[in-house]
Amino acid sequence: MRNQCERLIKYSSLYVLMALTLILIFLGCSNNSDIKLDEEIGSIEKVSIVDELVHDEINDKGQSFDLDDLPDTDISDDLPRTDISETGEEKQTVDIVEVENEASPTPEMEKEIIRDIDPEIDQELHEMDKILLKALSRSRDICDDIIDLEQRDMCRIAADKGMDIEDIIDLMESMGSINCEILEDEQLRIACEAAVEMKLIDASDDGPENEIVEEQLGSLTTSTEIKIINYTDYSINDLENWIYLAESKMKSRRARILFFIYPVGEMKRPEKPVRSDYADQVFMEHEVLLTQNDIEIILDQVEDWFAGDPCLDSRDIRRNLSDYRSWLENGADASTMHGVCEKPRIVAMGVTENMRLYEPLENFQNFLIHELYHAFQQDLEMEGKCRDMRERDRRHSNTRWLMEGAAHYFATWLVAEIHDKTNYLSQILDIAYHSFERNGEQIYDAEPDKWGAAALSLMVKQNLITEDSILDGSLFHNCDRELVFNKNHPEIQKIKDSWNLIEKVGDAYVFKAEALD
Repeated sequence: MRNQCERLIKYSSLYVLMALTLILIFLGCSNNSDIKLDEEIGSIEKVSIVDELVHDEINDKGQSFDLDDLPDTDISDDLPRTDISETGEEKQTVDIVEVENEASPTPEMEKEIIRDIDPEIDQELHEMDKILLKALSRSRDICDDIIDLEQRDMCRIAADKGMDIEDIIDLMESMGSINCEILEDEQLRIACEAAVEMKLIDASDDGPENEIVEEQLGSLTTSTEIKIINYTDYSINDLENWIYLAESKMKSRRARILFFIYPVGEMKRPEKPVRSDYADQVFMEHEVLLTQNDIEIILDQVEDWFAGDPCLDSRDIRRNLSDYRSWLENGADASTMHGVCEKPRIVAMGVTENMRLYEPLENFQNFLIHELYHAFQQDLEMEGKCRDMRERDRRHSNTRWLMEGAAHYFATWLVAEIHDKTNYLSQILDIAYHSFERNGEQIYDAEPDKWGAAALSLMVKQNLITEDSILDGSLFHNCDRELVFNKNHPEIQKIKDSWNLIEKVGDAYVFKAEALD
């Protein structure tokens, strides 16, 4: 493929040269001296100012002026130009310019250029044009056009990483040798294996090269935006500080994230759920505090943010906006991260009057960071085997409690850090302990985040996962929630049976000894 790219560049350059030749010939035949060649196509323009042609002028007294006696005048680009003499009379001046262009190629030169293009590669160039020009759009779908399986995998990884396939091949070649198996990022591992198959690199034992690959590819990933639409009294500066602090803890971020945060009043009685396509009847109606104009402004901003995203068509956008309109116009106490597709993530937060006015700030911070963490979970919209396994057996899937538990774990940890507290593990177990006391077995459906966080803490204690994988989000890079910690994992059922073995020792909540056996 590299040879094809080099040949493409070579012959594309020839096509450009031919186009320039035709332009220069056309310009050489023109008598219009105002035409300027654009600097970007290599023309050279040299302008020299020649003496103004000025007739001797006679003043009111009949005296003549020599050229040197005329007042100084500025030279402008407009032709002709009118100047005013000391006597108040007008004089017409004309600027004469010379334009020197490169010599135009002869017809023989053009024929020589055309003869240099090998007709046997015309079809190949045509096919490569379609593939490589599409590749520049960073669209993963175009990789399906590549017949070679290894090159197709490399193309897909390049698209996902925001790189051209040439960039990732060059990087792999520069590494020399690498052990693909120890790369944590699944996409990098696939790219590495494809590079080995293409003989761009050699497989080897673990070494510092692996860290270099991860670091360099990470630095080449395009930074994406986080947009905040805030209609509450919470300071936008505080929101940004908390959000970007959370982002700084992540190993990497692929999502584009938009927040819309709005206040709602008292809950309507009798309780009435809000209808919508996504999260239907999950949120309750409250008094609407936004004006209709506020709502339209929010929806317009969301629509603008959606525009141009390749994973969304107009129908998707209309459906999503219809849901958000329903939430806003009915005062929904929304508390969700809506993964509209793989990268665009919407965080909607309808903040109740009780939370705004009476609850401690930590509760709002926990709410905000919890939903933000979901936006950082990269594999939530992962297709293929990851999704198939969950859809096939939702009843026994561990995705929900792992996903929600990790968000609660991270939010509790980060809010504790913000307020200089160190007892976040005790707090996680405290909340889970009392929730289990209140709800009993219903906790598994009602509060998966509470017991899920305790279960994850026990998994850390049992060395099934590292705490870092929760706190930097990497636990949700490769669908471990379905591909590793599924119903067939020998230790998972024990975790689910033991997470509630919690006791209070002094001022701290800890696991009982039997939970750790």
